[in-house]
Amino acid sequence: MNTIQDLLLLLTKYGGVIKSAVCITNFDLLQAKASGRFFVNTDLMEYVWIPEIMDFPTTDQEVEFFDKWYPLHTDLQLPPDFCENIFKQATLIDKAKQN
Repeated sequence: MNTIQDLLLLLTKYGGVIKSAVCITNFDLLQAKASGRFFVNTDLMEYVWIPEIMDFPTTDQEVEFFDKWYPLHTDLQLPPDFCENIFKQATLIDKAKQN
């Protein structure tokens, strides 16, 4: 079981925020429990560390970080051209950053 110190260490190492579990969705709460970012104190108050992820992960390192903290996947069906469009957008973003 995690302690508040564990959540504070995550906060120190990665940034982000610690929130009360009542402030997040049930799915985010399940993600936090599955990835060890969840703490219940002696008064049964639940707390969750939320990592700071600002954009859709595009690099291998960003995807690995996201998957580490959000391990539960859904059965979401993506449109057939979704990946093609994502790669086009990522290419445009990379070109804009280089200029």
